[in-house]
Amino acid sequence: MFQPKAFANGGWGASGIFMILTGIVSLIACRMLVYVGLQAHIYSYPLLVERILGKKSRFLLEVAIALTQYGFVVSYVVYLTTSWSTAINTFFSVDTDPFPYAVAVFVIFTLLSWVRDLTKFSFAFTFGVLMIVITVIYLMGYACKMIAENGMGPN
Repeated sequence: MFQPKAFANGGWGASGIFMILTGIVSLIACRMLVYVGLQAHIYSYPLLVERILGKKSRFLLEVAIALTQYGFVVSYVVYLTTSWSTAINTFFSVDTDPFPYAVAVFVIFTLLSWVRDLTKFSFAFTFGVLMIVITVIYLMGYACKMIAENGMGPN
């Protein structure tokens, strides 16, 4: 969600190069991890870390993974809350408090976390991905149209 701004702040050249380099490093690391897992016949990352580095390292890894997931959830809740609040405020020309939207997102996420069989959401997931693709295509078309009509802006 923050990638476009980070890309603009880093500059087109440097950001592109660093994205490609980090992608290559990630690919190499994933391939090495898969190779080691296949050789050891261990297909769980925490179990593999425990076997190689010990129980303390496994615990630290699981804490790091949990904190990473927590960070993703918090950023996503903030994103959804801000998006809903902005959409409602813009659509209805009102100025609402974002707190009720945050509560709604929290309730929805809590209810979703209780679902154990995610295949029930396969249609919704497919529909959501389709909507994202349509939105990206529309925004790219709109941006190209605006650039063609007005030329490149100063920023």
